Amino acid sequence: MRLIDADELFDRLLEMWGDYVDTEIASMFMQVVNDAPTIAPPPNEPLTLEQLREMDGEPVCITPVDGGSYAWMLVDTKYELCREAHGGLAVFENLGKTWLAYRHRPEGAKDA
Repeated sequence: MRLIDADELFDRLLEMWGDYVDTEIASMFMQVVNDAPTIAPPPNEPLTLEQLREMDGEPVCITPVDGGSYAWMLVDTKYELCREAHGGLAVFENLGKTWLAYRHRPEGAKDA
């Protein structure tokens, strides 16, 4: 499931429908969207070593502990490291010392 911007959805639907829908129907539709239950975004806490060991082959977002730029890497549990496509490595034993891993890009992480 993914989060959506209800206002953006409404604006796009109005653009698509144009003159084919009256404002009452559009308002009813938007009320249904606004009344829908909301979902809190999943927490994006740094992953633990145990969590990484359960993610073999999955992508993780790696950031230096000092807050530098991030990189996407794949978890390799056989060799206990994360691999970047361009050859970068993040060794499990340095987790929390020099780098952190996240399921999603952390808020405020810098582009490489």
